[in-house]
Amino acid sequence: MKEYKVVVLGSGGVGKSALTVQFVTGTFIEKYDPTIEDFYRKEIEVDSSPSVLEILDTAGTEQFASMRDLYIKNGQGFILVYSLVNQQSFQDIRPMRDQIVRVKRFEKVPLILVGNKVDLESEREVAGTDGRALAQEWGCPFIETSAKSKTMVDELFAEIVRQMNYSTLPEKQEQCCTACVVQYIICLDHHKNIDEPWDNLTLTLLTKTYHSRLVFFHAAASDASQCVEAVTPPGLQVATLCFSSRTVERKQPSGPRLQDGGER
Repeated sequence: MKEYKVVVLGSGGVGKSALTVQFVTGTFIEKYDPTIEDFYRKEIEVDSSPSVLEILDTAGTEQFASMRDLYIKNGQGFILVYSLVNQQSFQDIRPMRDQIVRVKRFEKVPLILVGNKVDLESEREVAGTDGRALAQEWGCPFIETSAKSKTMVDELFAEIVRQMNYSTLPEKQEQCCTACVVQYIICLDHHKNIDEPWDNLTLTLLTKTYHSRLVFFHAAASDASQCVEAVTPPGLQVATLCFSSRTVERKQPSGPRLQDGGER
């Protein structure tokens, strides 16, 4: 069973302990008791895969800020929590993320931005759009939760497991090429003709959770960022894959062509 080390960070009073205890025990802590350091362990199943989460609930007060480097060094995934009813706690999140990047020496650390206390909507000080914008800047998921009502609490910890899994996927050693990408699309949509000129190919995917669209651009590396920027609607997250291209010899497929509704 795979084990994951998760560190929960945020200012004092934002609900770090409440979220963690709600997830681990299913109970809500009514009274605020400042944490120095608490350690929790829970077995969960994410996407049909059993896992063990080791969760470190850290101190939010500034007097223990010097201990964060050690927490971050040992952590694999990070949950950054602010309170939706406290604007200052939202401002405090950015330097914590900067500290993670500094200690880990890597920008793409498994991380989730969390706005807690969504049950206090009438007292909200931080707009949801502000949280989403910051998460988009960092390239990480954003979730609004309530430790009191257990809103999105289980989903939060399941998602951090997924983020840690994504970060450990092996990278391909060989570079792919434009022809490979085009051929991949042709295999999925045999109505497309590989000999026809194209600027981009679009593939719509319907997964268990998300309805997504993949767009493959035929552009020089120097134009890739402008190309993506020009067609991306505001508010959407984009991942750009850059690869080199080379000429490949086209070969006739050895097996029978896959037809709609047919079999090989």
